[in-house]
Amino acid sequence: MERRESALKYFNYHKEFCDDYVKNGIEKNRKGFARLSITGEDGKPLKGAKVKIKQNSHDFKFGCNIFMLDEFESDEKNALYRELFKKCFNYATVPFYWSDLEPEYGKPRYDKNSLKVYRRPAPDLCVEYCRENNIRMKGHCLAYDTSAFTPEYFPRDIKEAKKFYERHFAEIAERYADVIDDFDITNELLCHTTLLHTNNRPALLREYDYLDWLYEIAYKYFPYNLRYLNEARNLGDESFRDNRTPYYMMIERHLKNGGKCNAISMQAHSFIRKEQEAHFAGYRYNPIYIAAQSELYADFKLPIQISEVTISAFGLEKEDEEIQAEILTNMYKMWFASPYMEGIVYWNMVDGYAAWAKPGSLEGENYFCGGLLRYDMTEKPAMTALKELLKGWQTNLESTTDENGELVIKGFYGNYDLEIETPAGIKTSTFHLDKFYERPHFIKL
Repeated sequence: MERRESALKYFNYHKEFCDDYVKNGIEKNRKGFARLSITGEDGKPLKGAKVKIKQNSHDFKFGCNIFMLDEFESDEKNALYRELFKKCFNYATVPFYWSDLEPEYGKPRYDKNSLKVYRRPAPDLCVEYCRENNIRMKGHCLAYDTSAFTPEYFPRDIKEAKKFYERHFAEIAERYADVIDDFDITNELLCHTTLLHTNNRPALLREYDYLDWLYEIAYKYFPYNLRYLNEARNLGDESFRDNRTPYYMMIERHLKNGGKCNAISMQAHSFIRKEQEAHFAGYRYNPIYIAAQSELYADFKLPIQISEVTISAFGLEKEDEEIQAEILTNMYKMWFASPYMEGIVYWNMVDGYAAWAKPGSLEGENYFCGGLLRYDMTEKPAMTALKELLKGWQTNLESTTDENGELVIKGFYGNYDLEIETPAGIKTSTFHLDKFYERPHFIKL
């Protein structure tokens, strides 16, 4: 069976379901109504005024990790990355891996002029870039208890380990809680279970109250932030068992214990070999499964984010890149339509710079060719497809006020610019269409 046929088999087979789910879900979950009441300088309603309405930003988080900010081997690539990132994304995942953030105890790499670590730009550098370009951020991740991401100096003693975590959270919160809204507090607790009782993971991890304790500390220092529970083993694998899925049961138990997690983030990496894709397509690239999984986690009525997306191309051939783009289009449509979804974050923007690999090689995660740009920074069909989706998910229209100076629109949640034609000329204004606070917008010119 040809790759295109096998990879897209279930999207094609369930096309009617997919189309209906996407159309109705987007209308229900991503759009709302706004009533605009426009008055002139004299306070009287402007009836019959022609109004151009243009969306200038989206509340939905379309993101990517920003791990390669100023990390390339040339100034040209660094400049291009900075330019392309802000054009496509309104959200960035900022690295906070403890082992690289503070490789030497008491000497954290917060400052933008800190010693460089590959794929780990200093948080201050990321914050500076994102704030300059109106890009929201998520810190990833504050607790990732594996030997690869926990500092070597992290204590084995549980009481001392808790003290280290409290200091770590307090220090990060003091510097970033008011500028970075979102944080992955934990990461991949359901992965690498065979290592659970070895020296590769801290003893603290084996404590029964580990999860609840971490989020209690997170709530103490990040009370007004989204505190995500980030996990890998949930979307698109055989572990899905409805409400008996391990990830679901972990969240359910945590919340029943009064846990302070207030957001869910789920990874969606297609880190499978090319020869395995036909088998895994039944789980990963199947709209029935995607809908069932997305709506299952809506049970918790918490914001949901697809936090790490990799769609594999498995090579540089034209057809492989086109298949990657088709899969991405279908997946993004399904996720964007899902209830409680508030963001989708692609993982690596550029091929050849993934984790555990020499730049430019096909080793490690580079094997999957899962970026949106090629190694030379040229645009792949996947990036073109993503930009087309974002373009289509914007509201731009023209309307006319009624005799009461009012008009009603339905649009995607976000910020809008208005151009209003009056007898005195063109006037401008703005408004925000808010999912959680729909109300009349009184606009006085």
